[in-house]
Amino acid sequence: MASRKEKLEAFLDKRAGIVDEPEETIKPQKISSQLDSFINSRVEKAEKTSRGMGRALAQGVTFGFSDELEAALSEGKYSQAIKEIRAEQKEFSEESPGISAGLELLGAIPTSFIGAGALAKAGAKTISSQAAAEGAVYGIGSGDSFEDRVSGGITGALGGAVLGKVIDKVVTPSSTGGLRTEANDLADDALGVEDVAAAKAIEEAKATEKFTEVDNPVYARTPLSEAKTAGELYEGVKGAFGRFYNDKVTGVSDELIRDVSPQIGARYQKADETALRTTNKELGNLAERLVPVIKIINDDTRAKGALLDFGANKIARKGATRKESIEALEKELSTTLSTEHMNTLKAYLNYSYGKNQKLNNKVFGGGFKDDGTYLHTRNRSKATAFKEEGLNEVQVENRMFKDSAQEARSRGSYLRKEDKAPDPLDYDNPIVSDMQRIFKMERLAQLQKEFNVDIENILAPRRAFARKGEVVYVSPEEFMDELFNSFIKRGISNDGAKYAVRKITDSVMGQQTAPHPLIQAANSAAYATTLAGPMSAILNIADIPLVGAKYGGAAVREGLQVLNPFKKIPDPDLKALGLDNQTFGEFVNKTNDLANDQMGFMARTAAAMRGSADFLMKGSGFAAIDRVGKKGVMRGVLQSATNDAKAGRLADNWSFYFNNAELKVIESQLKKHGTDWREYTGKGKELIEQLMFAGLGQQQLISAAGRPAAWARNPNLRPLWALRGFVVKQQALALREVMGNIKAGKPEEAAKFLGRYAAYGAGGYAVINEGRQFIFGDGEMSFNGLARGYGDAWASLLTANTLGLNDYQYGQIKQIGLLPTIAKGMEPLATSRVRDILGTTIEVLDQERPPQALLTETLPIVKQTLRAGRNISEMTGATTTEGMLEEALRRRNPES
Repeated sequence: MASRKEKLEAFLDKRAGIVDEPEETIKPQKISSQLDSFINSRVEKAEKTSRGMGRALAQGVTFGFSDELEAALSEGKYSQAIKEIRAEQKEFSEESPGISAGLELLGAIPTSFIGAGALAKAGAKTISSQAAAEGAVYGIGSGDSFEDRVSGGITGALGGAVLGKVIDKVVTPSSTGGLRTEANDLADDALGVEDVAAAKAIEEAKATEKFTEVDNPVYARTPLSEAKTAGELYEGVKGAFGRFYNDKVTGVSDELIRDVSPQIGARYQKADETALRTTNKELGNLAERLVPVIKIINDDTRAKGALLDFGANKIARKGATRKESIEALEKELSTTLSTEHMNTLKAYLNYSYGKNQKLNNKVFGGGFKDDGTYLHTRNRSKATAFKEEGLNEVQVENRMFKDSAQEARSRGSYLRKEDKAPDPLDYDNPIVSDMQRIFKMERLAQLQKEFNVDIENILAPRRAFARKGEVVYVSPEEFMDELFNSFIKRGISNDGAKYAVRKITDSVMGQQTAPHPLIQAANSAAYATTLAGPMSAILNIADIPLVGAKYGGAAVREGLQVLNPFKKIPDPDLKALGLDNQTFGEFVNKTNDLANDQMGFMARTAAAMRGSADFLMKGSGFAAIDRVGKKGVMRGVLQSATNDAKAGRLADNWSFYFNNAELKVIESQLKKHGTDWREYTGKGKELIEQLMFAGLGQQQLISAAGRPAAWARNPNLRPLWALRGFVVKQQALALREVMGNIKAGKPEEAAKFLGRYAAYGAGGYAVINEGRQFIFGDGEMSFNGLARGYGDAWASLLTANTLGLNDYQYGQIKQIGLLPTIAKGMEPLATSRVRDILGTTIEVLDQERPPQALLTETLPIVKQTLRAGRNISEMTGATTTEGMLEEALRRRNPES
């Protein structure tokens, strides 16, 4: 059998490209003496570790007497042998204290059970008395001298008795005075071997799974510039349109489903949504509490400099512990931050320390020293230099993301005014840049988990040649290379894998780039003056019948239970599940802005406008009813999945999102607990949560994976996509269900989807739209209005919300014609609404409009509330109130 040295030599030969060939065709290869010495030292260390682990285990089995037994059986003198054995074991326990203690405990378990039986027969019936006896034996066996053995025996007996009492109390049922409850027993029963076996099966499935690749993808078609025949010209035009549509209109996850592999696109959507929810759950209420702290640090150059020193481990003396560094930072900021703000900052630093350590190790293979004070920092001058090289926003973010946490900070201390001390004005806020990197690493970690990305392929050979104490890691580019290799292993072509990695990189790196503050301000104004009204809020209910287009009538019926106050199963708790979008989305936007604290007036303008928009969105009920709609969709999706599980067809709708082992776990939970989401446990609970959000993400924009790649790459052009996110998702779903099924030879499935969309999607929208018109609009209901609403749903779906048949656009079509209306509909909301508001303001100043028009014509929350009051007054016969409200809504002066 080959020795460890021979195995390691074979491994290194293989990595170096050396293969065994006949002696006559290749000369023998020799490893250098330096490498030979390195190998010998590694083998010797491995053997010492192996001996240490065996001895630790034996110590537990023999209650601490194994070293003496080993010395007695050795060939040399007992006194010399016991001395050497104990010296080696001491060295091992100091180098690996956790492993040593754990193995001793593991070894003691079977002996303890045997001893417990014997002690029980001898009269020691309780756990406490048995533990005292065993502790005494172990204490005696662990001592070296006579005095050590006596004191060890006494300490062991006392410690065993106390620990035994605690264990006795915990495992004793509460009915007889203990702490153990029935819930503890049920929880233990639920964990069991089943969950462990399921997790193992899932990992094995991920390692061997094959993906399906799309035939004749758009990106692979002949470019228009290379067309030479009429047929090639036609294909070139079609390909050019397809590439434009995919990049500019289709969300990245949906584009990957359509044009690379259904599994890659669906699982990228799932991974990105899970990353968002994970970060949201972990940060919790800390997110909002951080905003004032970030602002203070932006406004105080010395405070920012102190944080930069902390991140570089230079806030305290050289070699200071992390605790000492935090104390030094707290002292430095004592006059800048209140106690509450300092506690918030320390809470974030603790979160960052654990999260950075975990994610840097998981994603890149190398974290930082256990006592490190790492904070990711972003130097603006570097970002500017990269932009001057011609890199776009995504490429700049990729370069700025490279900091590995292992790289030593070359800059000096700001507080001590050393050489190369950082100028705080050159850096983004360290909390913000650190947080943004954590968000991105979480997305990469979820990709790693979803696609089984194996960074050990890179790390293993590097570790073999690393210097002592050197930590090796992979770069972000190398991580994406391994994602590429993961796709190749699963059967995706080289071109397809490369295309998928490029799109995913665009999406991950571009998510947290922010538009210019003035563009943000214009966008916020557009939302506040378009959506922030009760009439718009009610339209969120239309999301519930839309779920029927994909999952049928049973899903719609269950989804509408969200409106039933007497339902048996409560609605999913969005906040507990990590989708409190109205909180987390606002926080991410704020931190993106606060990173660029040099923007001054423009940043403050953007922040004020966004704050106003958020206030109006919440005040109008839009945020609350949006959550109602989401809960209804999730109920419908869960009902459909439960029905599929019971019918044995769960894979029909979910095989792209989950592998067979995962589907088996999901099916088991759904059959056992139905739609009661409170009862799911273990791995099944985690997977069903992902399923619910995946279903929601099919028709709503949950994470940036549903945004087009062009949106991610071009932050300043994002107003082009305003108010189109929901229809982009619905359009992608419709194309997948109709064109995808036709292409797959299933026209009957395409027809079913169209029929369900006509009945539930468009039909539900028409009814809800006419109902809101009756309350907040013209106060009338008619078949003509229902027909227009029905047509509006189809027109919006087919034109990506560019053309509709609502009252305004229907009037525009009659007044200026179809094509001009379409052209006007393509104008970004940020410019059209600002232009409308300015026009109304000028008309008021010119006395062409009454003064109240500044409110009634620009703020939906005012206009729609007044309309509701007028309509209710009309129905109840309160003519005076109706007249007053009608006057408030008047568009022009009587004399004009």
